[in-house]
Amino acid sequence: MSVSQTTTTGKSSFNVGAISAVLTVSGFFCMLNETVLNMALKSIMGQFGTSAITAQWLSTGYMLIMGVSIPVSAFFIQTIRTKQLYIISMLIFIFGTLVCGFAPAFPVLLIGRLIQAIGTGMLIPNIVNTLIVINPEDKRGKALGIFNLVMFFAPAIGLSFQVLLCNI
Repeated sequence: MSVSQTTTTGKSSFNVGAISAVLTVSGFFCMLNETVLNMALKSIMGQFGTSAITAQWLSTGYMLIMGVSIPVSAFFIQTIRTKQLYIISMLIFIFGTLVCGFAPAFPVLLIGRLIQAIGTGMLIPNIVNTLIVINPEDKRGKALGIFNLVMFFAPAIGLSFQVLLCNI
């Protein structure tokens, strides 16, 4: 079910279905990252010797920074090309994930989570904007509906993964 956008010369310039799939999958993993940590907070508290209030900043800080970077991303959408902004956002998110993965102490883990939040906050509005731009008017509702379904499914499945992993 691949749809290609054509230019005035008749040559295919991009594949709307493939771009939509890549954007949706990357958005899924960024949104999954919001809730996947919550069940691990007790283990993180034990591993890094922090209190529950301090460990909760991993989730609270993520949401706070993401909430700040979403409106700021409107400026970047206007000034940076869409593909470049997508790549920058994903690189920021991946860098934050690597920082978290190799964090030797809680403050480093927190910084990694905040870096991930910046990437996610920049990425989500860019994905929505891109889906609106690349899809014809009559297909935009379907594309955004599928994207939103996946975005709302990601936090829910994150909790299921946590329960499954904790029971193994």
